[in-house]
Amino acid sequence: MGGLSKKAFQYEKITAEENIPSLIVDAGSLLFKRTKLSKKRAEQEKITALGIVESYSRIGYDAVGIAREDLIAGLDFFKKISEASAFPWVSANLIDTLTNKALFTPSLLVQKGDITIGITSLTDTALYTAFKEEDHAAVLPWQKMLPTLIEELKEKSDLIILLSNLPVKDNRAITQAYPHIDIIIQAGITVGNQPPRFFNKTLICQTGKQGKQIGIMNINWQNSPWGSKKADQLDKSIKSLDRLSWQLGKFDKYKEPLVDLKGKPDQLANYQKLLLKKNKVVQEIERLSAANSQKKCEKIPSSYKNRFISIQTTLPDHKDIVAIVEKTKQEINQLGQKQIAQKNTIESPYIGSESCTSCHVYQGASWQKSRHAKAYTTLVNKNQQFNLDCLPCHITGSGDLDKGDAVNLSKNLQAVGCENCHGPGRQHAQMPQNMGLASQVSASTCLKCHTEDHDDSFDFANDVKKLKCGKQ
Repeated sequence: MGGLSKKAFQYEKITAEENIPSLIVDAGSLLFKRTKLSKKRAEQEKITALGIVESYSRIGYDAVGIAREDLIAGLDFFKKISEASAFPWVSANLIDTLTNKALFTPSLLVQKGDITIGITSLTDTALYTAFKEEDHAAVLPWQKMLPTLIEELKEKSDLIILLSNLPVKDNRAITQAYPHIDIIIQAGITVGNQPPRFFNKTLICQTGKQGKQIGIMNINWQNSPWGSKKADQLDKSIKSLDRLSWQLGKFDKYKEPLVDLKGKPDQLANYQKLLLKKNKVVQEIERLSAANSQKKCEKIPSSYKNRFISIQTTLPDHKDIVAIVEKTKQEINQLGQKQIAQKNTIESPYIGSESCTSCHVYQGASWQKSRHAKAYTTLVNKNQQFNLDCLPCHITGSGDLDKGDAVNLSKNLQAVGCENCHGPGRQHAQMPQNMGLASQVSASTCLKCHTEDHDDSFDFANDVKKLKCGKQ
């Protein structure tokens, strides 16, 4: 949830600066990071999901699609989520098998300025689901649900948007079957951003997973088909000409390249190849420019501009969302405290850094002064020592545990200790001559916790030098 406060701030900033009607939508796959919940983490994950919904409601989303990942806590819990949401959850093909009607909002009309926007959504049929037989729920193929729905939206909408969790091939097939869909926003399909791209008469676009990016599309809608396809082609051709001209510029030192390069066959062949490409691009630019000139007297086509904003840790926060996030964290921590098992601490192959110091005196003294030694204390100070999302990176040996067991580790493992880098030490302590440990620290070890989300300034080559474990 860390980026939600920054995302909210950016939305308000952009809306205020541009002073035009705005539509905020999400194609889904936002409640849970995984496709399956572990029993020990389920309740914590549900609290997080409710916090996300409260944040989205405060931000003012107009619609959110339903992905299978949003349903993994069960249909009853998702109904609770839906009731708690100030925005509509949308799915045209998630139905009640008893009535054959949509379980949630199948489509809606949103008025923005003088434009009526029709929004619908499709849930992927292939992903994991937690439906039980008594739920009487199913996800139908898009071919069964879209025909009637799109016809209805065509009559009532100026602009139609589909939020989709389907595979790429299905989204492209939809653009062929339903050219009246103007934009498809897809989710959970690829990792990174996908700038808007035309397939037939439809734009398909996507932002990266886990809310690390905001996709912003400024639309100049003229109640007419997109006209930016040819404009995009012309722009690409002009940029291609610029690149070719720059590459050919390397041959400017020759007065007559075709003559002067005869003794250099490889360079001559490259020059001729670039020259041929340039001539073709020039012809393409002339053709597209002429086509655009012929269109001037016709109806102005609709157009768009798109950009992405990365949610960096340096961006400002929205104070209302910060409050929601902090409240959610405290609820998670209280839950973790209640869930501490009433049993002895977990048996572990790790023994804790204090046991290492009897032999490795210098290294132990150095570790005691490090931030690693105080890693668990930082959680205690923030009252997050039972938060299973935070805890694993602040203790020793969590990599060998189910995260749900992390709260049961003994006190001597409540720090980022020697064994996090060098491996479990219990057998080494018993037979030091026979059971060696790793002497070097690898970047992959550090990057398990020092991720961009948690430490965007981490530099392994420099930061590893701060560790003085190797000195005697």
